[in-house]
Amino acid sequence: MTALVHESPSSVSSIELFANDRQPHAREASPEPPEVEVVIEVPRGSFLKRGSTGHVDFISPLPCPFNYGSVPTYLGLEGDLLDALVLGPRLPLGARIRVKAWGAVTLIDRGMSDDKLVCSDARRSAATCCDFSTSMRSARGC
Repeated sequence: MTALVHESPSSVSSIELFANDRQPHAREASPEPPEVEVVIEVPRGSFLKRGSTGHVDFISPLPCPFNYGSVPTYLGLEGDLLDALVLGPRLPLGARIRVKAWGAVTLIDRGMSDDKLVCSDARRSAATCCDFSTSMRSARGC
C-alpha cells in the first residue's frame, strides 16, 4: 500500500490510502516518500502500551518489535490520531522524530478501520532502516 500525506491539518481526508493497482488516475505518486513528525508512545522492546495521553492501555506479553507512536497533526479514519510504526533502533518514550512514511497498513479494530503508517528515520535510507525481518530478529535478541 502507498500513503499520500497532504498538508491540510487534522483532517481524515488528509491521508489517502490505496492499493498500488488501484491508484487514482488524476494523481501521480511522489517518488520521495512524505515526511511526518511522530511522537513515540511505545519504544521498541517495551511491554507497556501507552495511548497518546500517556496512560498505560495494557501490558503486552510480548515486547513491541518496533517503535510505535502517533502523528499529532493527522487523524486516522477512526477519528484518533494517526498511528505510526517507526522501524530502526529503540527511541525513548516521548521522542519527537521526523520520519519518512514508506507505506501504510489498514487494520480492522472493533469493526472500524485503523490505519498505521510504516516509517523510518528520514536521515537513513530505506535499505538500512526498512528491513522488517532484521528489526524482528533484533527485537527478539537474535
